[in-house]
Amino acid sequence: MDWIFDMSGSEVPISNTDAAWEKLQAKISVQKPIARTSVYYLRIAASLTLLAVLAYVVVSYINTPDQVHYASADKTLNVDLPDGSKVILAPKSLISFPEEFGATRAVDMRGEAYFDIQKHEKPFVINLNEINVRVLGTAFNVEARGDKIKVAVERGLVAMEKGTKQVKIAKGQEGIFNKRTYEIVVDTTPNPNASSWRTGEFMFDETPLSDVVVELEKYYQIKFKVSPSLTACRITARFDRVPLENLLNVLETILAASVEQEGNQVRIKGKGCQ
Repeated sequence: MDWIFDMSGSEVPISNTDAAWEKLQAKISVQKPIARTSVYYLRIAASLTLLAVLAYVVVSYINTPDQVHYASADKTLNVDLPDGSKVILAPKSLISFPEEFGATRAVDMRGEAYFDIQKHEKPFVINLNEINVRVLGTAFNVEARGDKIKVAVERGLVAMEKGTKQVKIAKGQEGIFNKRTYEIVVDTTPNPNASSWRTGEFMFDETPLSDVVVELEKYYQIKFKVSPSLTACRITARFDRVPLENLLNVLETILAASVEQEGNQVRIKGKGCQ
């Protein structure tokens, strides 16, 4: 751990107060004489100042533990937290936390992640800038992208906090925070594909193609470009870790459209819904 500031490349020893005083006295001697009483108080002030600096450095060192940072690129990333909790980062996401938790198990997160939190008397708090997510022990998915923050609870109970307002989300529910209106709502029929980016399991029931491709992009790490005439087409299908090539063939059949892949981009063209 680095010191909060640099004292000429060395720590601050307590016994240096006399040496510091001698330097101070040398500077004073070139100016006009100062009364003995004033010198006495200046010496005390110099000693107290150095001791205060030392105390500040030590306290800062103790209370500012090293931060650990993880960032995922194009794949998911498994992260173990100091309390034994587990996190799976979605692609293009990041998380940071102290090497050892203090009174609160607090982490910072951006992007999307799945949390499986160990039950503990210390609350677990996720800082998402706009709001906080607070739990004791539970499993849930957090998506903080775009103009909404979504928390889908798999088990346990989660609270979304904005200032003094707190909204609780139970198992099987999804809390949604709107960054524009600052409102938190609870959806009792949440997105069944909230964790599909992690599991590869998708369930679509009369789902618009525009929503389908958003979910598929997260897991397969590709980008869809869909003809405007097809975006409203409804898809009813279930996929379980299906290879991308097979999935594209199914979409081509369902939509009676042309599906072409070039690198990490897929184009879906057609006249309209059948």
